[in-house]
Amino acid sequence: MLALNFAEDFCNDPNSLNEDFFVELRSEFSDAEIVDLAGYVAFCLGIGRVYKVLDIANECPVVH
Repeated sequence: MLALNFAEDFCNDPNSLNEDFFVELRSEFSDAEIVDLAGYVAFCLGIGRVYKVLDIANECPVVH
């Protein structure tokens, strides 16, 4: 759940990712894992915006 909260706040409210949050995050993840998580979230956020700007977001729709 902490990783999901991190990803959501990273995208929507990065100022909320304060030291208190990182103390809690470090209770479950190593520093290396936090760096990996941040990089992956940043990539997904960035590529999602690229797809939106280039209007290719629906080229490969998810099929349920």
